[in-house]
Amino acid sequence: MKLKRRDRLGIVLCTLINVIVLACVFAWAIAPNLAAEAGAFFDRCLSDNMLLQLCLAAVCVALAAFLLSRAWLLLHPQTGPKPLSLTMEEAGEVQISPTALEALVRRTVGQAEGVDRFDVRLANAGDALDVTLELGVKQGTKIPKLVQTAQKDVRRAMEEMAGVKVNNIAVLVTEIMPDTAQPARSGK
Repeated sequence: MKLKRRDRLGIVLCTLINVIVLACVFAWAIAPNLAAEAGAFFDRCLSDNMLLQLCLAAVCVALAAFLLSRAWLLLHPQTGPKPLSLTMEEAGEVQISPTALEALVRRTVGQAEGVDRFDVRLANAGDALDVTLELGVKQGTKIPKLVQTAQKDVRRAMEEMAGVKVNNIAVLVTEIMPDTAQPARSGK
């Protein structure tokens, strides 16, 4: 749920009031001991009353930190990539979510022969997209041919099926998976 700006400001204002109240409680718990002499202060630390005040102060600090972190999250929400807008002459403006585009790329890459594992990242590059593929390939796969085929297939799927221009398709082979059908050999 996305909050309106006035709602976020209201929550921040309430949080600030809570922090001010907690600061007053913290000052009340600690201030009487600030003027104490060193020897008297350590004597008082051993009493139950001082221990209770220190615990109360620690709780106040923890609660204040928690409230400040919540306020920060409300003011700086973590949002995902924005939908890509396309303008089509007969259909008008169409928006495609990054999740849908990633799913299209995943289906395309998943069909490639020799791919065992993969990860997809999309980034806006003006009016086009940059695609990054991290692949784990099966042992024995001809990597240059696989990369060329994956790039061609992803570009075709994105441009023909979704109408999205692709600026760059970077492929990083992160792993070469051993063939499980063959027995493992010793390195000696």
